[in-house]
Amino acid sequence: MREYMNGYYITLKREPYLSRMQTFESKFDIFYGFDKQYAGKHCHHWGLGEKVTDKLKFVYGNSYSHYLLFRHLSTINWTSHFVFVLEDDVVFYEDWEHNWENYSHYIPNDAELIYLHHHPSHEKKFGTHIDYALNEYIGKPLGPFSTTSYAITKQCVCKLLNYIDTHKIYRSFDSLLNIERENYNIYTLVHSICYENKGIYKSERLNN
Repeated sequence: MREYMNGYYITLKREPYLSRMQTFESKFDIFYGFDKQYAGKHCHHWGLGEKVTDKLKFVYGNSYSHYLLFRHLSTINWTSHFVFVLEDDVVFYEDWEHNWENYSHYIPNDAELIYLHHHPSHEKKFGTHIDYALNEYIGKPLGPFSTTSYAITKQCVCKLLNYIDTHKIYRSFDSLLNIERENYNIYTLVHSICYENKGIYKSERLNN
């Protein structure tokens, strides 16, 4: 089985984000990222200018958090093929481990990144989230996809680190992956094993 070694929730070390930890899967670790306040102080590093909007600061803070986690992942020993990367509004379905174990047998050998969930907006807009299906469980994604939850290989981590170190952070991480998707072997689960608690996430973000 092409199992995950571990997983990391990316979150912020302050409320209301700390309260979300009670919904986290205990088997996964926590990685503290950066928010729009940090991004606002470092806009000059990304060439954003002084009048950058709060929304853009949030996007860049989020992207930088993924980047810092990649740096960490590049320095540790991996004992299996995939690591789960999860933003802190991810909620797993009750049977997710059984389903992942089943689906993982069908993952192509060249897979570098696998989306673990999809947005209902894909079905609403396109009628599907699959560009084309390889089998009953794995397909190629119809983008752009959110990077709220994905499984990634160490090879892909190192490729993305090299890309970001070369080109810097110039847009959101999910948009970057969508633009560069031809350079990575990206797949998606046909049936999600988790979902994004987007309603609560939006309300908290607007109030903080």
